Amino acid sequence: MKKPKTMKLPKPPASKEDGGALYVDPRQTDLFKREPPVPKLRCVAKLERIAEEQRLKRERREEEERLERERLAAVNPRLPPWPDTKRAVPNLALRSALFAAVRHNKRLFKYKVASVDGVDILYTGEQLDQTCLDVWEAVMHLCRHQQMGTELEFSAYEFLKMLEKADTGKNRKDLDDDLTRLNACAVRVQVGKRIYQGGLVVYMHSDENSQYFKIGLDPKLLLLFDTDQYTLLDWAIRKDLSGKPLAQWLHGYFASHAKPYPITFAKIHELCGSESKDMPGFRRDVRKALQTITEVCAKHGKPFSVEFKEDRVIASPTPSSSQQRCLEKKPPD
Repeated sequence: MKKPKTMKLPKPPASKEDGGALYVDPRQTDLFKREPPVPKLRCVAKLERIAEEQRLKRERREEEERLERERLAAVNPRLPPWPDTKRAVPNLALRSALFAAVRHNKRLFKYKVASVDGVDILYTGEQLDQTCLDVWEAVMHLCRHQQMGTELEFSAYEFLKMLEKADTGKNRKDLDDDLTRLNACAVRVQVGKRIYQGGLVVYMHSDENSQYFKIGLDPKLLLLFDTDQYTLLDWAIRKDLSGKPLAQWLHGYFASHAKPYPITFAKIHELCGSESKDMPGFRRDVRKALQTITEVCAKHGKPFSVEFKEDRVIASPTPSSSQQRCLEKKPPD
């Protein structure tokens, strides 16, 4: 019986001079060797080390941000003063769709907000509305007597009382939701050479039942409160327009001008963030909202008149004392 033939591997050349390199048996290379399994404990330890490094990095970043807020607070300590009957708002928030005239909120990511010429706003977060603006105004109103960047603590009861709302479970939840939206958003605002990038409320903490809040404002927000860059809104008038977001937006827009320029219905539609696709219906809504503003302003002794020429709205609000001084300095047209 013949023995089965065995396959023999070819012999390598004896040397480079014979035309070849040193021969290596492939069965003896590392390609055919399996690495021993890594013990699970080593994997867990590596993950724990990575998590710890990330935690320390986050803590360092938070500490750096806190020190920066304190440094800026020492340089520019406070918001400008204003009376209890007013609410100060940067003009860019009144002349754009940052706080839209809508009744619902949607998620926006790096969204370019419609605004007047000379103002660029990039926004990420849940859409803000006029109710959020009421809350943001109140936060700034509370913070105006203390250094920017320092922590402010208040109860939900105190805050709702200032908004002239009942202290109910629903209103507490709505307040918590609005503060969370203001805290979670990110904005990049450029007005001329001034740039602000950050949140509208830097940090916010609340207890489990939303009874007490701790909040803070970024000192860099003071960049938006230069002498000619904010408006003092009449709180009594704005409060009486509550629940009418379009009327609130229009009141804020026209109040931010000493002498408003004529504006088209299409431009109002763009700047207020309206999603209405029925332009004739939107024009009717604007006319109705302006009539409401006229009645409410007359009730508070602040005449507001409006006329319509072709497709333009020409409003004449009562100027504030500072706006009146500005008008007196301007040469006549």
